Order: sequence, then structure tokens, then C-alpha cells
Amino acid sequence: AEYMGTALKLMRNETNSSKARFETDLHRRSRQPALEDPVYERRRDAYLKGNESRETAQRVLETVVWIGAAIGAIYYFDVYTVVTTSEMIITPWFNLWLLCVAIFVVIGLHQSVYLPYIKGAPSVDPNAPASRAIQVASFALVAAGLAWNVALWPVWGWLTPIISFVMFMGAIMALQFF
Repeated sequence: AEYMGTALKLMRNETNSSKARFETDLHRRSRQPALEDPVYERRRDAYLKGNESRETAQRVLETVVWIGAAIGAIYYFDVYTVVTTSEMIITPWFNLWLLCVAIFVVIGLHQSVYLPYIKGAPSVDPNAPASRAIQVASFALVAAGLAWNVALWPVWGWLTPIISFVMFMGAIMALQFF
């Protein structure tokens, strides 16, 4: 029982926020209570502020890199010209991709525009189970990804999944600006 109590304490310490980790670390070093100490408060606030700005800079850099990589892939592999003019594309798979993307977009617009703004439905609880529409949209997105890769495999070969993944990540990162 004592071992379990120690394990639970360690687990709680691992899941603490950076503020709690800083307080624990600083308290261990100083061996003084951390209550109402202005020097301690300034150090803690500076540490937390530095941590937040570092995390924000990292997120922005990651976003810029993914969007830049997607733009580079689209430009380098000339995706627009390939999609509109190439005869190497497997047309039935490409048409399935178009259908799946259309289903995904329609469901997305229904869930994010029609329900909250036109119908006035309350926002969905994030802890609630997913509705059937979300499940269908998820399936359509996965099917679209597979259909895109199969349709364009004759054009780029083994690079197709890599190009697709880079463009997908660029699109996901670009969506955070909307």
C-alpha cells in the first residue's frame, strides 16, 4: 500500500503544470517555504513567462515550416497542373476523392456554420460522444486520403504518400488562422 501511495504521488508530480514543477524545484533548492516571498514570486513569474513565449515561438515556427513545406511541395511537384491535365491519374479513384471531399466539406459546413449560426443550436459538449455526422465526415476524410493516394500513385509513385502528408499538414496548420 505504501508503494502505491508513492507511485501515485510520483504520477501526480509528473502531471503537474510547469508552475508547480518550478515551485517544487525552487523550494527544494532553497529549503525555505515559498509563501509570500517577493524574490520567489518574481523568479516564478519570469520563468513562466519565458516558458510561455518559448512554447508560442515553437508553435509559430512549426506552423510556418509546415505551411512552407506544403507550398513548396505544391510548387515543386506542380500539383495543380498534374491534377488538371495529367492522363496518368486513375480517374475513378480521383472522382471518389472528389466525392469524399465534397461530403466532408458539406458536413463540416453543416456542423460549423448552419447549426450554430442559422439554426441557433447550442454548442456541442466536447466530452459528449461524437454524432453520426462527425463519424461520417471522419470516414469520408480517411477515404479521400486513400483515394487521392491511389489516384496519383502512377504520377509520383512512392513519393505520393509523402507529398500528400506534407500537403495535409500544411492545410491543417493553415486552418488555425481561420
